[in-house]
Amino acid sequence: MAFLTTVSGRLLPVSAAVAAPFPEATCPVCGGAFPFRIRRWTLERMVKGWHFDKIRDEGYHFCETPTCPIVYFNNREGLYFALEEVQVPVGIKRLEAPIPVCYCKGVDEQTILYEIVVKGCCESIKDIQAYTRARTGTECHIRNPSGRCCGDHVQAVLRKGLAMRADLPPALRAEAEEAATAIPTDDTCCAVRA
Repeated sequence: MAFLTTVSGRLLPVSAAVAAPFPEATCPVCGGAFPFRIRRWTLERMVKGWHFDKIRDEGYHFCETPTCPIVYFNNREGLYFALEEVQVPVGIKRLEAPIPVCYCKGVDEQTILYEIVVKGCCESIKDIQAYTRARTGTECHIRNPSGRCCGDHVQAVLRKGLAMRADLPPALRAEAEEAATAIPTDDTCCAVRA
């Protein structure tokens, strides 16, 4: 079995499906192909300071596989950043709360699910934007570890929340509706935030 070394010296096994030399846009640990290139300014914002000397102007890609420990990889240079070498939680790779979704506005998955399932306020992206401000930021390229807009992630959470709401057993649905009626209807709750 082949291994690679991250910038901190951690050894990770290389996927049996990937042979050296590794294709430029393929994560050698999980074998996923990720053609989107990460810009330098995203890396400068995301990686821990003592790794700045390993940042290059080009050649980095973001690994989107949720179970893969690699966040950024540069196969040309043989440079690999794992989760512990990034200074922000990577939402797509987190299993426990809080799971960041919109980095510009600081909105996590649990906030969006609460609006959809418990409050019943949101049924569309426009609702989510109005009630949580998710997907209304403009600094995704420097705040989001993927270097891209959170739109796909917000959409996935919306689908998850709507499915959860539809699958609530009648007793839990009644409990959620009762809890929702106890929520104040003034501007302190369930109101569009400015």
